Amino acid sequence: SKRVYHDLSHVVQLLKMLDEHSIHVNNKDIFYFAIWYHNAVFYSWRKNNVELSANLAKEKLTQAQFPVEFTEKVVQYILATENYVSDNTNDLNYFLDFDLYVYASDRTVYEVYVQQLRDEWHFYPNFLLRARRKKFLSNLLEKEFIFNTEEFRDASEKIARENIQFELENY
Repeated sequence: SKRVYHDLSHVVQLLKMLDEHSIHVNNKDIFYFAIWYHNAVFYSWRKNNVELSANLAKEKLTQAQFPVEFTEKVVQYILATENYVSDNTNDLNYFLDFDLYVYASDRTVYEVYVQQLRDEWHFYPNFLLRARRKKFLSNLLEKEFIFNTEEFRDASEKIARENIQFELENY
């Protein structure tokens, strides 16, 4: 399927964020691999892309003889992007916040993101796509905080909630 949002520019954005926030990250190597692999498998019509991406990371890192604990951490980070629930460790909190940061974008950037998702999922009837997005976005809004780190909560929580509300009301 055609990648419109979940492409290399998304990876580059996360790598830039890692660079900007590296002072807060304990294990950058785990981050790098989690960023590269977290959307490695992406078929917009499938529901198990996250699991398939995690399996691919595990397979490749195991083949390359990375330590088991390292590989398991990378897999854990990738799997956490399924529902954005953190184990409240510092690095995973930042990893999830980076991946969710698009929700705190400037409104015009956010609208482009919404359109890119719609383009990736173009074969879904509109009512199905809306229902799927509504469920995901409502789950985010129901959380006490969308972002896991104080830094992102302070800077981005309010904007993210406004963007999500905007999407729910307009798409």
